[in-house]
Amino acid sequence: MVCDRWAHTGYRRRRGVRDRRIPVRVSRAPHPRITAPPPGIRRRRTAVELRGDVDPVSEKSPQHDTMFENVDGKSFVDVSGEMGKDFLHKGYQRGSAFGDLNNDGFLDMVVTSLNEAPRILLNTGGNGNHWLLLSLVGHKSARDAVGARVKVTTASGRTLYNHVAISVGFMSSSDKRVHFGLGAESKIGSIEIRWPAGGRQTLRNVAADQFLWIDELVN
Repeated sequence: MVCDRWAHTGYRRRRGVRDRRIPVRVSRAPHPRITAPPPGIRRRRTAVELRGDVDPVSEKSPQHDTMFENVDGKSFVDVSGEMGKDFLHKGYQRGSAFGDLNNDGFLDMVVTSLNEAPRILLNTGGNGNHWLLLSLVGHKSARDAVGARVKVTTASGRTLYNHVAISVGFMSSSDKRVHFGLGAESKIGSIEIRWPAGGRQTLRNVAADQFLWIDELVN
């Protein structure tokens, strides 16, 4: 799993009617460890840092999910250790799906482990960052608009890219809506959409922190 500033918020696990809030802090560990491979991978020994240390890995080793933070688009840092004990639950991990389950603008996760009930991890947000969530509907293109590419340019000139996709993770389907995390930016200069049928569509001067339904224009 990869996150872009998610780790500045937090997650809570929903289990029946009981919720627990888990505070999260970012820790940039200089030497994040490599976790065990998924079941089915042959036993092997690795020494990735060339310092003489060897990590034993087994196909029968339970493991926890892993979260990486995108640092300024240049590198990724393992922040799993700061995500709370519910996130670090060990098991034989399978699929993961992402979506804004409670429509608060922050992406949530559903993760599964072999022979266990799915775990719902709610992103509690509350960090003051802005966002945008787009629902694209095709008319000349397929109605679900899968494959449509979206470019967002903020008022400051920062460009962000995303696309409509459902299949994310092993045997998992994620929220079809296109999500953008905007950080401190509250205004969007333009939204450019390239539809699967070949058409292009542009919206200008869009406010952040809203859900937009966008229909494909048909000439």
